[in-house]
Parts: sequence; structure tokens; C-alpha cells
Amino acid sequence: MNKSTFKYVLFLAIGAMLWQSCAKEFTPETPTAGNADFSRYVAVGNSITSGYTGSGMTKVTQDNSLANLLATQFKLAGGGEFKQPTMTENGSGVLQVQALTTVPPCNIDSKPTIVRSTVDPAWINDISAQGPFNNIAVPGMSVKASDQANFANNPLQPNPYMARMISNDGQSYKSLVEETVAAIDPTFFTLWLGNNDILTYAGTGGGFLPNYFTSQTVPVPCGDVDQSQGILSIPSDDQFRNKYSALLDIMTANGAKGVVATIPDITALPLFTTVKHTVTSPSDCTTQLPIYITTASGVRTATAEDFILLPTGSAIGRPDTLNGFVIPHGLNELNPLCNSEVLDKSEAQTVLGKTTLFNTIIKEEAVERNIPVVDMYAFMNSIKNGTTIDGIDVSSKFISGGAFGLDGVHPADRGYAIVANEFIRTINASYNSTLPLVDVGQFKGVTLP
Repeated sequence: MNKSTFKYVLFLAIGAMLWQSCAKEFTPETPTAGNADFSRYVAVGNSITSGYTGSGMTKVTQDNSLANLLATQFKLAGGGEFKQPTMTENGSGVLQVQALTTVPPCNIDSKPTIVRSTVDPAWINDISAQGPFNNIAVPGMSVKASDQANFANNPLQPNPYMARMISNDGQSYKSLVEETVAAIDPTFFTLWLGNNDILTYAGTGGGFLPNYFTSQTVPVPCGDVDQSQGILSIPSDDQFRNKYSALLDIMTANGAKGVVATIPDITALPLFTTVKHTVTSPSDCTTQLPIYITTASGVRTATAEDFILLPTGSAIGRPDTLNGFVIPHGLNELNPLCNSEVLDKSEAQTVLGKTTLFNTIIKEEAVERNIPVVDMYAFMNSIKNGTTIDGIDVSSKFISGGAFGLDGVHPADRGYAIVANEFIRTINASYNSTLPLVDVGQFKGVTLP
């Protein structure tokens, strides 16, 4: 063997040893449960755990739910069967972007045409006989309503997402949780509730009827009905604590371990951040026109501290006829935006104050039971203005941000993967487990035409 051949062979040998060394260094750790037991996992929560996105749910979105993503990772470390109240393929339908066009005459803003995908009428069929289910998260559920009998079949506002999974029409969510715990005897749980206790008030412009949740259009003149102290009210601190504590007691009664999560900053969601407080004048495509809003103290111009709701954007400038005159909606103090179309500064302060108080309660009740807390308030705010996750740029911007779906509230599939990883990080740190993170790159944001 000549010197050059020897050097070449030696180079290959050293390279092979270095490769083997690096391979060992970067070999993924075998997933372990640590101090946790994932064999029987139950998910308690609302829409953000169930797989709801874009104002609906299909089998695909349910498969990509927070709960199912976690269950999939749990299976790598001893997790067992995870049964969901499976939706049909089309389910209740979800919002989709049909077209993305610019807005004349200035053509400086884009306007999406959003439609609902095909709805399968059979999605509401009773499937309770297939239970018990491991994922019992119910869209629309709140801590306040958790002990409300007949929640699923309330004649004023029925909830078919819950109705389809229960055999007793008058059952409360709390009793469903009790029934599920008795049947499955969970070893691990996630509990994420409280979002709707804030959102019900915030998403109705501070608790007003009618609104975009109850009607596709808000009448003119507004005719706002104040329900901020009625059916759209935020629960008292004692109500929230007592009902939240009761649910947590049920989940931990048999020694199950788990995690709970805090309430995000609702005002950081695209539902509240997309529509700005001024609009571009169509006459010169430069001047910013003020938007007039209705508040408890009267009509005034909107500021950056007010939050105009996402659906309101399409109504601004609408030519309304009032007393025989055509007056553009929101662009004249004689035809201001309705209470239900805006979360004004004062109402937003109420929302942020209550969110802080409720999150303190969640943390206190969890600490008392030695249950770790996933701080989703801090995490959601960390991605609000944009960050890079697994090489992918994400933010809370409507459509382009990639983290949230088209209803402006619920995560897109990619967003659910990002949230799942935050849960996994907390679980690993708290229980000495080595669960692998979800590959965020495998999930989509909003799909454009």
C-alpha cells in the first residue's frame, strides 16, 4: 500500500469513527414516561382541545386535535388506546379560503372570500354507544357552564358537539367528566378550561346581543341588548374557583397525574387584532379615516386601545340608510359601529384583569394538588408578533401567520402542533419523561387557493 493510498484509507477510517461518534451523540433518546403513567389518558377541555378549527370540526381536524397529538406521543412511552368521539369525514364543515382578492379602488388591502366546506348532516348523530371516550373536550364549554344541566340540549342554545357523545340529554359536563373517570380510571389527564369564560364576553363586544355568534348580521340601528351581567357575563372569582376546583378534584381523586393550562391573552387572537382602528380613504388611497364606535360613555372615534372584531371589518363603510340618508357604517358618528362589534378599551381592561385573576386561581388550585401548569398566557403572547419554530415563521396574523385558523380564535393544524409541544415540554420537565416533540413541519397553516 503506497503512502497516498494509506492516507486515503486512514482518512476514511477516521471519518467513519467520527460519523459513528456523532451518530451516537444525535441518536434520539428512547421515549420514556418518567414519573408519569400515560396508559389511560383523558382530555378535559373545550374546543381548543377537541380539534375544532375554522368554526367547525371534521375527522381530519379532530385527528389533528391537541388531545390526539398528545396521545400519539404518549403512545411512544406506554400510552394506551385513545378513543375520540369520531366525526364523519366532512363533519360540521370548516371555513376555507375560496379566493384572495385586493379591495378596490385602492387595491392596497387583500380581502379573502371565505366559505364553509361541505357539511355532513349525519355528524350530529348520537354516538354515545361507542363510548366511553378519552377525549371529552366540548366546543363552547366553560368553567361557568360546567355544572349546568341540559347544557347539550338547551333549547335556547343547544350544543350538538356534546349532545352526540352523551346518552343522558340532561347531563352536565361535570357529570360527564365524573362518568368518564369512573369508566376509564385515567392515569394521566390534561385539563384546559377557562378560555370561554373570558371569550364569551370579549367576543360579543363586551357582552352584547345580537352579535356575530348569534346572527350573521348586526341590525342597523344597532339595538344592542346589554347582557354583560346576564347570559354573557364573566363568572365571579368565587364561581370560577369553586367550579374549576370541583373538576380538578374529580380528575385527581384516584391519584391520576396530569397538567392544566392557563387562559391565553384573548386580545392577542386574530379575532381582535386584524381590523385596525382607521381605514384608508377611497378618495385618495392615502388618508386614514377615523372609525366611530359605540361605548358605554357614548360615541367616539376608535383608538389603538380598542379592538374591532374580525367580522366587523366587512361591515365598515357599508351604505346604511337611516332616516332617508345613506350613511356609511362606522365612518360617521351618526352611524357608529355597534357595541357588539367592538371590544372597547374599558371592556378590554376588564378582560385582561379577569384573565389575570382566573389564571392565578388555576395556578393556585394546581399547586395545591401538585399538578404542573402549562403557561399558555405567556406562550401565546410569545408568538403574537412573530417567531420561528422548527424553521417555520409563525405569528398570530390572520391567515398569513400560519398559527390560527379562519375563525380568528382557534389554532390551525400547525398551531395545534405548536401548542402540543408546549404541553410536552412542561410534561417532560415536570415528570422526567422524554416524550419527543411533534414535528411542526408536518402540519399546515391556512391553505390558500
